[in-house]
Formats: sequence, C-alpha cells, structure tokens
Amino acid sequence: MSDVDGPRHAGKRARTQAGRGGPGRRASARLLGWLLLLVGALLLISPDLARMSREADAAGQAEAVRQVARAASGSASSGQEGSSVPGASPLAQAAADALPWLRSYNERVREGEGPAINDPFGFGGSEGSFDASGLAGLPVATLSVPAMGCEAPVYLGSSETNLSHGAAVVAGTSAPLGEDSSNCVIAAHRGMYFRWIENMAVGDEATLSTLWGTFTYRMVSAEVIYPSDIGRVAVVEGKDLLTLSTCHPYGHNQKRYIVVCQRVAGPSAETAGRGSGAALVTAVERGVRSPVLDDGGVNTLLLEDAGSIVGWLLVLAVCLRLIWGVALVVRRRIARVPSRHGGPT
Repeated sequence: MSDVDGPRHAGKRARTQAGRGGPGRRASARLLGWLLLLVGALLLISPDLARMSREADAAGQAEAVRQVARAASGSASSGQEGSSVPGASPLAQAAADALPWLRSYNERVREGEGPAINDPFGFGGSEGSFDASGLAGLPVATLSVPAMGCEAPVYLGSSETNLSHGAAVVAGTSAPLGEDSSNCVIAAHRGMYFRWIENMAVGDEATLSTLWGTFTYRMVSAEVIYPSDIGRVAVVEGKDLLTLSTCHPYGHNQKRYIVVCQRVAGPSAETAGRGSGAALVTAVERGVRSPVLDDGGVNTLLLEDAGSIVGWLLVLAVCLRLIWGVALVVRRRIARVPSRHGGPT
C-alpha cells in the first residue's frame, strides 16, 4: 500500500464509522430505547400503582375502625353497648353517640319511610342523608372480601366524595348495625375496590368490621340489574343482608352487578382482603375472565389485566438490564486496576 492509499483508506473507514455512528451514539440510542420501554411499562402498570397507593392510604383507616369494632364487641358482650366510655377515642365516642339515631333510621327504612334509594353511579348519592348521624366524612366500617382482594373503608352516604375514598352505604338502605330485617347496600367504583367483584362465588365470605361490632356474611347470589331495579335491594323480613353493588360491565355504566350476602349465625370471624394480586390469581383459578362479554363486547378488564402483566414483565426486564449494565461497568473498572506488578489485571 502506498503512502497515498493509506490516508485514502483511513479516510474511507472514518467516513463509514461516522455514518454508522460511533460508540457513544450507539450507546445513547440504546439508552433512549430502554427509557422508552420503561415509560411504556409504567403506563401499563399505572392502574396497579394507583390501587397500591389507595390500599396503603386505606390501611390506617381500616385498622382504626377495627380497633373500635373490637372494643364495641367487648362492650356488647358486657352489656354496655352504645354507652359512653371514659377515655374512648373520638371515633368510638362519635359511634356511640350516633347509634340511637342510626337505629331509628333503620326502623324508618324497614317501614318504607326512609330516604329514596338513589343510584350512586347515575342519579347521585343523597349526600346529606346521614349528616344527622354525626358521622359524615368518617369511616364507619372496613369491608374485607378475600375473594376479590377488597379491603375498603366504608362511609355513610354514597356521595362522589365518599366513593373516591372507599366504599359507601347507599342512602335509603340500612346502616351496618348487624340487625335482622335489614339490607345494607354498599357501593364502590368498579375500577377501585370492587374491580374483581365477579370473582365472588356462592359461599364466599365478606366481613364488615363496623364501629358497633364485627359481622360476617356469606354470599348467596349475584345478578346483573338495571339502576332502576331498586326492589332488588329491598329489606327482607327476618334477614340481615349485605348487598355489594357496582357498575357493569367493567368500564361501562349501563347496568349494576350486585352480590347478595346473608349474615352468618353465631360468632363472627374477622378476615382481611388478600390484596389485588391474590384476587387476580383467584380470577385465573375460577376462569371468570372470558375475552368476550355476554353482549358480544370486548372484556376491557381482561385486556387491562393482560396489559398489567406485560407491564410488570417489562419493568423486570429493564431492571435486569440495568443490573447487567452496572455489573459490566464494575467488571471493566476492576480489570483496569493495576496488578501488584504494575500492569493491568
């Protein structure tokens, strides 16, 4: 090769390398690709992150209600139910003060003289119906349903404010006092605490830890109704019922999915919801995730669950790639450390 050809070939190699991009440019492109992949994964799992945040916020309220419920159960067994207790927490004292009014309210509901039953997802929730109880804006119970991973604080009155923080007792239905001839209808948004309500099967239990005691109910039926079918949530003579209600199908507002539970006789056993992850496992085990709905529509909930799984797998892949990259950097730096003989290792 002549002296003239040498620079010519060197220049050609330089131009080829520049056209393809140098090491720094390729590294930047790879980094951008991984960042875009991570952003996409975070978008897919954003509903899960929101649920985890809500569950964390609700945990403190749930435990506060349970403490009052345990104290209330002890007071009932000692014949002091509804009485003022010296040194009681403000929540416990408010519950004791509200009990006479709530019993009177339940009696009016039994007699058909209570407030109108308004659908909370359509016509509004009669926000002021429970103001006279003195418990407005305060959690009065914790609803635990292991089959659908539910652990929700419960408020009186299904206003949008209450439904944004947890589940809520629908105005015009019974207050959660564990009385015969009552039907306490508890509503929650489908995208929040009642997301996996279709997981529930006959025999599954729901525990209501209220400020006045803890009561366990067992599912007896489920059906899809129209918002105007208020007769489906009426009081049944001699029975203590708990009815869970939410929108149906997932992502739509045309109908309501209700689960009717009846109180279990004898001592109640306090249980806790197992969390969203366990609810998804239950859904797979019971095969309640058909890709096509009864009306021929696409099951949006199934698509969201599938997207969530893909999102978490992508997050795992990005984390593993990050760990691998850090390991390579550490390895290279170790290789450059001079040995005892003065050269690199």
